[in-house]
Amino acid sequence: MANLTAEKRDKEKSNNALREQGQLPAVVYGPERKDQAIKMQTKEFRKAYHQAGRSSLIDLKVGEKRDKVLIYDIQKHPVSGDPLHVDFYQPSLEGKVEVEVPLNFTGESNAVENLNGTLIRDITKLKVESPPREIPDEIEVDISPLEEFSDDLQVKDLEVPAEVEILEDPETIVASVVPPKEVEEELEQPIEEEIEEIETVEEAEETEEIEQAEEEEEITEQEAAEGEPEQEKPQ
Repeated sequence: MANLTAEKRDKEKSNNALREQGQLPAVVYGPERKDQAIKMQTKEFRKAYHQAGRSSLIDLKVGEKRDKVLIYDIQKHPVSGDPLHVDFYQPSLEGKVEVEVPLNFTGESNAVENLNGTLIRDITKLKVESPPREIPDEIEVDISPLEEFSDDLQVKDLEVPAEVEILEDPETIVASVVPPKEVEEELEQPIEEEIEEIETVEEAEETEEIEQAEEEEEITEQEAAEGEPEQEKPQ
């Protein structure tokens, strides 16, 4: 279990000032506690987040008190992606919580290894309901049953601990393998569409030039048929 140490945060001090000092403002709340503003070292949060993600409990120490919490939300900078603020949720350890657990694809697929297919990961995480202490760090997806291009893995094929309930549609496809030809066609399609669009524009321009030339030719022929206008005689 990841460990993280934090301190109580004085709300009178701006969050920007904390960030400039390498600290990360946060809040922790839950059904059995009051909301509490806290702060921690940003680099320490990164370590804990890398280890626990959003689905595993973190041992959070604030002063002399320790609590088991989950990372509920992370506000990030729109450009750099750096964390700006974090919400920690302290669940009741006696009940159940809903979390998203990442999938870990393992094994070898005959359709990939020997038929040169491409593995398609249709989903990369699952929403589950579980007692906080039983939340898995990840759910393993063994792709070895994907022997042919017609095979697929669905949510109902995955194995999870008895205490964990998957909340997704059992028929949802988790992974499949597509033939190399389909991948090539998909990659070539945008190029072909762009070429067709260019050709359409060129054809339109060529048609416009032809029509303009025909109009000029008609005007010239009409002037020739009417003859040159008489010049005014000098007095």
